[in-house]
Amino acid sequence: MAHNVSESLDNAGKTCISCSACLHRCSHGAISLVPTGVGFNRIVVDENRCTDCGDCANVCPQLNHPKEEGKPRCYAGLKDNRDNVFHALSKWFIKSDSYICGTLADKDLKIKYRATNDLQSALQMTFSPCFSNEMGDIFVDIESLLKSGSKVLFIGRPCHVQAVENYIGENANLYTADILCDGQPSPSICNSYLREISGKKTISTLECNSEDKNSSLTIVFSDGFKKESIKDPFIRAYKRHLAIDGACLSCDYSDHPRAGDITIGRCMIHNEPGSENRETIIVNSEKGMQLLKGFDDSGYHIEECPMPSATDVPGMRKERRLHPGSNRMADMLKRGHPVSKAADYCLGWKYDVGITGFWRVVNYGGVLTYYALYNIILDMGLEPLMIEARRESNLPSPPNPKLFEAGYPSYNIAPWYRSKAEEEELNSRVRNFVVGSDQVWNRKFISQEYMECYTLDFVHDDRNKVSIASSFGTDKFEGTESEKESFARLLRRFNHVSVREESAASICKGLGVDAKVIIDPVMICDMKHYEELAEKSNMVVPELYVFNYMMHYGIFTGMEAIYKALGYGPITVSNASTNVNERTPFPRTNIGSIENWLKCIMNSSFVLTDSFHGTVFSILLKKPFVTLIGAWGNESGVDRMMTLLKWLGLEDRMYRTPYDALKSGVLNRDIDYDAIHQKLDERRKASLKWIMDALEMD
Repeated sequence: MAHNVSESLDNAGKTCISCSACLHRCSHGAISLVPTGVGFNRIVVDENRCTDCGDCANVCPQLNHPKEEGKPRCYAGLKDNRDNVFHALSKWFIKSDSYICGTLADKDLKIKYRATNDLQSALQMTFSPCFSNEMGDIFVDIESLLKSGSKVLFIGRPCHVQAVENYIGENANLYTADILCDGQPSPSICNSYLREISGKKTISTLECNSEDKNSSLTIVFSDGFKKESIKDPFIRAYKRHLAIDGACLSCDYSDHPRAGDITIGRCMIHNEPGSENRETIIVNSEKGMQLLKGFDDSGYHIEECPMPSATDVPGMRKERRLHPGSNRMADMLKRGHPVSKAADYCLGWKYDVGITGFWRVVNYGGVLTYYALYNIILDMGLEPLMIEARRESNLPSPPNPKLFEAGYPSYNIAPWYRSKAEEEELNSRVRNFVVGSDQVWNRKFISQEYMECYTLDFVHDDRNKVSIASSFGTDKFEGTESEKESFARLLRRFNHVSVREESAASICKGLGVDAKVIIDPVMICDMKHYEELAEKSNMVVPELYVFNYMMHYGIFTGMEAIYKALGYGPITVSNASTNVNERTPFPRTNIGSIENWLKCIMNSSFVLTDSFHGTVFSILLKKPFVTLIGAWGNESGVDRMMTLLKWLGLEDRMYRTPYDALKSGVLNRDIDYDAIHQKLDERRKASLKWIMDALEMD
């Protein structure tokens, strides 16, 4: 039977708490402690070195729990105590030439367990559950002190207390006190926050109070400077379980029997008003009764009181729930946000930029436009929120096409509001509001209600309102005079307006608004984001093929001649919203997702398309391509393709039919993509600068 701790934990349905007792006990070097992706550590067993001796499992606190030693008794510290319970115990223990084990911040701001018989060092120790504790070499240190005949008092989390007791075994000189703990926060987050608030100063003492309503944190630095933080974001995050260890969600040490000889914490004493800061001491063993004598000797006065209820004391609750923003917290920290901002944003569901527009549209280019805008905002160090146009209807949920399999994280999607009044609540949580690109102002297929959403009618005057590469889809405003007047009134409320075409800028000018022409977000977005999406595709593609992406079937009649001239056939993909089962003169592939669409165009040898975004991505990916327009008129969007190609000097890549393209010899003409991308980079930088200047940032 295997005894390694990983397998034993799995069999017991438990999670490693990273106490490292097993690592120190293993004499074969088979165990190591490695960081996870969310800031916690976990043990890993090298099966090649493991001898199945079982020593690691024997010291694991998740597999070996405390035994009841009689009925516990509860005491409360009196209000007139000048010391706290930790200082009282430290003074008494060190006075008798014994050692206190608690936690101190080292020069790297990691909070580690230390053993000391120096009173000044002991008084600087922090015993708050709000900060994570690293065990370090404390097992070896305690073992050495006990062998020398010294008495040791270890104060820590209950699971850490149990780890020490399991490691040391029965020893008359080892005393333990566990603290009321509501879960261990991430060590890496804790360390990051201490660096964030300390600057380059050295921390001498930390004191926090997660039990009171102020969530206060007090830091004393080595130079004597004291910094106090009321409603501290890190302490508030701890209280709401934004970043506690998954192993703490079901805790075997929250109830009796407790791990320590005594349990120390703060809680309401039999509902006495103003007693939140009264310290509670629960005596769990005969050794615990001995420790009570230390309070009398040190002048710390206590009185017996009723046992607190687990209902009233978070540290005594077995089951805990992670805050729903915990995944968002982890993602914000990975993107480099300060802990204070991540905590504040996740607790208050705050965002820097709310994006509304066609982000749920069943159209490959449309979806990628908003995916690009979303990632542009992220790359700027801002937090985006995707906002659906409201619909006052009885539909149970907003449209949710499966076109974009990866999608956006649920915490970056706003609720689907049914009315303007509901949607206005976003003003209290979002700093900037953006209406995105594509034909969001095209009256031909947008209702009045949607148009009002896409002109940000729900946004208050004190919020920043921005349009980014928005489009009318035509060269004139479509709609009645009253609709035009309503649109102009809302547009004039915008703080910054940019559009995608010169014709759109002219329309805005006629409405009394100056608009800047910038390029589509898909041309601004870092290419790595498209590559990451394409890598998620499992689609198998041939070595050589034409990516034939068409919005209209008739334009592509006669394309077989192009395939023959190139020497390889097509993957033919139609508009995402069309019925692929509909009969056409040629077979089509149902690729189904944005991820597959990107992989198809990225791996293609040639692109044949009648799509604006098909053309754009051909250029971005440096593909040889031909754009076909058939009998398209300006109202169909061909104008924006002609404008783009002329600007880049690629107008010789556009033809009406495959026959015209073949006759022109374009298949044999190379594209100077170095020169093309130099022009594109200049416009990209200018457009990105406009967006950055328009948005309010920290």
